[in-house]
Amino acid sequence: MGLINQLSPKTGKQTYEIHEHWFGFGETCVRVTEHRPREEKLHNLFFLHGRYGHAESWNSILCELAQSYRCFSLDLPGFGRSFHVRGSGLSLFEAAILTERLISYLIDARENVILIGHDIGAAIAQLAAIRGKERVEGLILLNALFLHQDTPFSGSPVAHFALPRKLKHLLSQTAKLTAELKETLLSPWKMAGGKAGLTHALRDFSRSWPSRYERKIWQEAVKELELPFLILWGELDSLNLSEDGMAMMGTLKDAQFFAHPGCGHWLCLEDPAWVSAKIREFCFKVRLAPEKLKPIRDQKFLSR
Repeated sequence: MGLINQLSPKTGKQTYEIHEHWFGFGETCVRVTEHRPREEKLHNLFFLHGRYGHAESWNSILCELAQSYRCFSLDLPGFGRSFHVRGSGLSLFEAAILTERLISYLIDARENVILIGHDIGAAIAQLAAIRGKERVEGLILLNALFLHQDTPFSGSPVAHFALPRKLKHLLSQTAKLTAELKETLLSPWKMAGGKAGLTHALRDFSRSWPSRYERKIWQEAVKELELPFLILWGELDSLNLSEDGMAMMGTLKDAQFFAHPGCGHWLCLEDPAWVSAKIREFCFKVRLAPEKLKPIRDQKFLSR
């Protein structure tokens, strides 16, 4: 486990520490980066990236949020620095189980967590909330995929090798990202090993996307969640349409929807200040809500 102390640019004081955790889960090895505030924390936040991202995709907002919140960002197997041991990845449901078990291991059983997911990470967050709703106190979904939607992936394996071309096209439509940020998103696809790992991971997510019957079941399960939702969207996203987010908001018991007219798919990279402010407002709302009974658990192993 590595440790980095981060200084405030204004005061020069240490505001948070960065810890790195590694875990084995089935035939995968996963990395979780923890940003731990030096002062008292307000909430635990667990971040799940999208199909064209990795844990570092959240850094633009973590450097601000980590001063008050304990933040965990996961590299899903095949993304970032996490990897598959034998080339096989996780299904969508297994990724939700992984998330649930990481929360149980990393966060005290007397504390709850807010799940924050982007794109396919939002779908995983929904599954994890359904499975472990007693530990989850809210969901924040950015440019999300929803469990009731048709598969967002092509069924052809050949199409997965065209994903870098699709990513480049998507980035070309995103004016607010700097050249450096665009290169950060593209670089994993330029390495043979990185491209193979990403292709396998997305293939396994594609194969495990809910069938038509399953989608109806998950849709009803999400609707029944007694949790507050915050749905954030970049209106210029051509991959996931904002109309889907607005429609989803109308089916939930407690949900807010905010659209940013000048941003696209990578909302937290394009306007991190706006996203951070919305997350803080949501966390404040959750904090004011009546306190839930917190379960007592002691799960120390991440057996699959």
